[in-house]
Amino acid sequence: MNKWGFLLLLFIVVSCTQQPEPLIAGKDSCYHCKMPVADTRFGAELITNKGRIYKFDDINCMILWKNQPENKDLKFNNVLVVNYFDKTDLLEAANAIFIKSADIRTPMNSGFAAFKSEENARKVLNEYGGDIFNWEKVVATYP
Repeated sequence: MNKWGFLLLLFIVVSCTQQPEPLIAGKDSCYHCKMPVADTRFGAELITNKGRIYKFDDINCMILWKNQPENKDLKFNNVLVVNYFDKTDLLEAANAIFIKSADIRTPMNSGFAAFKSEENARKVLNEYGGDIFNWEKVVATYP
């Protein structure tokens, strides 16, 4: 491969890579339910292999949208959830710890909140009650 071909390939790869974008309350809207994002602590984000970003106001909106038949074949580089204790920290969903509690008021009433560590999750669990989930268990709660 010549120098120009390599540079073109490098440009294509770099241009398709997208960094996560923290949700901004009052500016962003949920791609699934179209509601304005009001409380970013419960948000989520998908980034496709082509670099397109989809933002959601609640973890369940992301899962419901992703599970729609027309979206089943989309490939994602990142499946991200917002860290409850740091609204600008987007965590890979597969590495996050989740609490589901009827007493946690989320935008679409899923009751799910995401945490970077089990220690942080247990702080909220002690306050609100509920159950600890991993990502696979969260996804399994949706048909």
